[in-house]
Amino acid sequence: MRGDALASGQRSAVFSVAPNFKFNEEEMRKDLGLLPSQSFINKYMITQLEYDLLCGASSEEAVNSFAEEMKRQAEFYERGLQTDQAQAATLRRECFITPFVSLDLIGRVIVDRDEPATPKGARGRLLIPRAMRKEKTLLPTTGHIIKAEVFDSKGTDVKEHFLGKRILFGQMSGTPICFKQYPTWILLEISEILGWVDKEDVEVIEETLEPMV
Repeated sequence: MRGDALASGQRSAVFSVAPNFKFNEEEMRKDLGLLPSQSFINKYMITQLEYDLLCGASSEEAVNSFAEEMKRQAEFYERGLQTDQAQAATLRRECFITPFVSLDLIGRVIVDRDEPATPKGARGRLLIPRAMRKEKTLLPTTGHIIKAEVFDSKGTDVKEHFLGKRILFGQMSGTPICFKQYPTWILLEISEILGWVDKEDVEVIEETLEPMV
């Protein structure tokens, strides 16, 4: 968002930067004298007002200031691209989730939800009333099936294929079951199971992730 309007007349815009973009001050100075105004504005992603200031400057001060700003932006973009590449490299791992599709199964399962991750890896003992909580707590969407009543289309009991399995389900899926002095379990329909989690040591991230751009 900018305080002045863009050359297109809009108040804001989204720009994409090519990975091989390198700012060259000498090339920029040549472009300023050779390129049409709109071509220069598009190439260096500036506003019409900024372009008018560059062309109307009586000294090199405005041009030099613009060149320094472009250098800083180029360095910023380069660092961002390197960060994105490093993040993408860490995400290229073997998938440990097997999607689950139920076509001819009916029934329900009871899931013992995984414990929420804490900074020290231990469960906190302080209970804060919901009305006093400043931030919404996202509970894990993984857990182990501790009870199952599942049948196939022929009426055959197939619960042995579900008991003890670690599964993935949606944040709003299932019905919480709360009994005094017992942990909260989740009652799920078979269709609410999203997949099998093949690893026991992975935890669901409880914070919102920013999309990679």
